[in-house]
Amino acid sequence: MKASTFATKIRALKPDRNPLASKGLPETFIEELRSSYDVLPKTERQDYSSEITELVNNFTMKGFELFGITFKGQTARHNGRLAFANMELDELAIDELDSRVKLFSFETGAPIFECAANGEAFLDALYEMAKIAANRITKEEFTDPCSDALQLVKLSRLPGSTGFYRWVLGCEEDALSERVPAAGSWNA
Repeated sequence: MKASTFATKIRALKPDRNPLASKGLPETFIEELRSSYDVLPKTERQDYSSEITELVNNFTMKGFELFGITFKGQTARHNGRLAFANMELDELAIDELDSRVKLFSFETGAPIFECAANGEAFLDALYEMAKIAANRITKEEFTDPCSDALQLVKLSRLPGSTGFYRWVLGCEEDALSERVPAAGSWNA
């Protein structure tokens, strides 16, 4: 998915105030939640070759958090990767060697999970995650996280991303066993 399409689709998911207010949620929480869907273009824009870089650097991502993924204000290049978001202290980045989106450990710098074949595929999966979250918030529809994870794997175009999406959505069944093995621990 292109960055501009992602931003437009996220804005379309912005929940209405009334259903949230009818649940007795505080007004400040409602406003904060609703404003997090305001992924708007920045006034100064540049062209980038990566859709993730385009999104993070050319759109306001402040307040947009999804299943623990928090976007940075700008991408940062270091250690052969292009970092664009965090999950707690761990870093979501595009690995410059293979263009895959991976979650890297804060402690070791090693990949924990592979997340998508590339930035566009990650945005496809991320948008689907946003739809899942929106349904949980507004309609209180809780679909099976394990089935949802399999759908996200298809969108990510990376079969090896199953563990990441199971972990993020709370389908603990075998999620941690599908982490990226530590260097030298591959069994032949």
